[in-house]
Amino acid sequence: MKIPISQIHENPNNPRHVFNQAEEDSLAASMQKQGQLVACVVKQIAPDSFQLISGALRRRAAIKNGWKDLECVIVDRSEGDEAIELMDYNNSKHLSWLEKYVGIEYASLKNPDMIQQELADRLGVSQKRISQALKSCQLLTKAARQAIFEASQVNDVDNYSDGIISGSWNLSELAFLAISDIATGKPDDKDLIERAVKVAIQAKMTEKQAKKLAEWVKNGRSPEDWKLGGTDGQKSDKTRQVYDPEDENAPYYRDGNLPEDGSIRVAKAE
Repeated sequence: MKIPISQIHENPNNPRHVFNQAEEDSLAASMQKQGQLVACVVKQIAPDSFQLISGALRRRAAIKNGWKDLECVIVDRSEGDEAIELMDYNNSKHLSWLEKYVGIEYASLKNPDMIQQELADRLGVSQKRISQALKSCQLLTKAARQAIFEASQVNDVDNYSDGIISGSWNLSELAFLAISDIATGKPDDKDLIERAVKVAIQAKMTEKQAKKLAEWVKNGRSPEDWKLGGTDGQKSDKTRQVYDPEDENAPYYRDGNLPEDGSIRVAKAE
């Protein structure tokens, strides 16, 4: 049935947090040409008010096209089933690793009596994947999650083609897992990982660099004092150099590439 877009609201529990402008524009153009090929799935939350379970990007594209309504299917679901369907309907190719983690966390929260293997079967992933996601989410503060999501935002339409975004960067899952190795079961683990994540994002670190940062922190050093001048973050034959996050002209700030020989101009030295 057709429902006015003004009555359709995004779901705050949707695991998808990042909508890039290029993808939205591409879908809007397709819908303008071919029409709405797939109905949105919604639940009724009040008279003349509906919440999306599937179709957030379609709704955004329709608004961009100036449409007044969307074809929808109204369903009645328990919170537990809805949490699982939010993951099912969001095609995995559209979700980042953290969005998948968050979706698994929410599905687990709303299905407290479901063991990990059962949840894995319902979501079509391995039990190891469920365990890894839940463990990682326990280490991520709200601020750390937001920093990762913001780093994933891509708005360059010219770099978007056939669902592939080129020239973009985001903190990879493997880089984060390397950073999460900092955790030792202490109360300040979350704060320390949040700080390390922000340093890794600012420096656009690869997995290899993130592993070195983790070793640096595990040796009792501050993430913000991550050293340059050597491939392992230690003092090299050159002057020991320190990355200054306030200096946007420092090469490390721009591209995060660690020099093999330490011969790089940095913000300051000690």
